[in-house]
Amino acid sequence: MGEREVQPMDVKRKIEELLRGAGIDCSRLIVEVRDGDVTMGGVVRSDIERQLGRTKDAVLDAADAVRQIQEAVGTGAFSSYLGSAYLALGRALQTEGETDAAQTAFRSAAEHLEKTLGTDHPDTRTSRQLARFAQ
Repeated sequence: MGEREVQPMDVKRKIEELLRGAGIDCSRLIVEVRDGDVTMGGVVRSDIERQLGRTKDAVLDAADAVRQIQEAVGTGAFSSYLGSAYLALGRALQTEGETDAAQTAFRSAAEHLEKTLGTDHPDTRTSRQLARFAQ
């Protein structure tokens, strides 16, 4: 009998199940399966690393996500994905004790999220609150 091709949603479900079992929030999990390789988005990976106490890795992954998304959307464009990446970067920087850099990231997150998701979106409100709190 031939092998069953693994579907991306099956992989995502299994990863979510494992992460939730470890007490990790995976509400924004993005999983891609290509040619047998499984990839999770940098922002999600950063959140997971931060929750596991690997804050230096979390900062590096979130910063990489910001860079990649900025390259994809172009200068001056607003993106909810970029806002989420800045939010993850701010959280990782805050955990590392880099409050000035975290505040800058939270402000950028709020700007992108407000322009794309609106002022009342939970991530927009969180970004604004964290920007004020990080002062």
